[in-house]
Amino acid sequence: MKTVSANLLRGIIEICCNQGADRAILMQGLPNGEAYFDDISPESVFPRLPVCILLVILDKAVRMTGKTHIGLNCGRYLPQYALGVLGHSILLSKNINQALEIKSRYQPLYQQIGRSKIEIKGDKTWLTSHLGEEITNPDHKRILIDINMAAHASIGYWLAWCHNTKFVEVRFSYAKPDYYQEYENIFDCPIKFGQKVNAIILNTEDLHKDLPQSDPILLNKLCVKMDKQLKLLNSHGHIKDMAYIILYFNNDITNLPKLAARMNLSDRTLRRKLQQENTNFRQLFEMANQTKSKIMLSQGMPLKEIAAKLGYSQQSSFNRAFKSWYSQSPKAYLRSLNRA
Repeated sequence: MKTVSANLLRGIIEICCNQGADRAILMQGLPNGEAYFDDISPESVFPRLPVCILLVILDKAVRMTGKTHIGLNCGRYLPQYALGVLGHSILLSKNINQALEIKSRYQPLYQQIGRSKIEIKGDKTWLTSHLGEEITNPDHKRILIDINMAAHASIGYWLAWCHNTKFVEVRFSYAKPDYYQEYENIFDCPIKFGQKVNAIILNTEDLHKDLPQSDPILLNKLCVKMDKQLKLLNSHGHIKDMAYIILYFNNDITNLPKLAARMNLSDRTLRRKLQQENTNFRQLFEMANQTKSKIMLSQGMPLKEIAAKLGYSQQSSFNRAFKSWYSQSPKAYLRSLNRA
């Protein structure tokens, strides 16, 4: 399953809130809600969250703000902590070429959605962005490419401010959107839509100009650290958090085989990994339903509909479950909301 780091998600949520989205709504479904990020180190690549959660949060942000170009803003204003150690490493590079190579190599540390590739074509260098085949929704493709390309542009400006480096051209694979002027504000160069690839095109000579903040000794130490993080990422799970979040956002997943299929794992592997984290499907399913039930009630959803959405065959079964969670019936909880 493709994942993103919690720090990247935190950075994107912060930007969406600055654009007018409601933080509490964006954070719904994350373990511990708004306190989820409190104890996460800025340099950590864990915990991991499934890409689908990032997409849900971006969809919510677009609906709340009405800004279909919010992906560009997320990339443009992405804070350095969202990239963890990689963010520091990029700033210590000898030149832009080295920075791009480092970003491409360690990109999975903060997101596994797609990859960037550097292609030198004579006096021009192409930095291309590719998404994985699992992203099929056109709007999701556009917003993720917007984030990645705008982030590349921002990093380029961080690094090359002393040389006043300009992009030659920027290309996007999708049709020209209504907010095309936002691209001009960010990239400040000719922009083409409906192209075969997503690419930022630079003059090759600009990539090799020395950068004043270069520190090869510290950079080498950070790369050693990131190599260890990559190795850990490839062998580590945090399956419990991802399973809980998938259950929270998908009412149709009502048993372990369905959850395993969504996570691209066998039933046996998922069961074993959950046992290693001292939990099981039933506990996570109940936890997700427990959180969702209060939200659905506060939204005014009928009890019968809530019961059906949460996988209960009868409303009475849901009533008993709710009372076991909160020591009061759903109707009593609703009365307490009305009094408040």
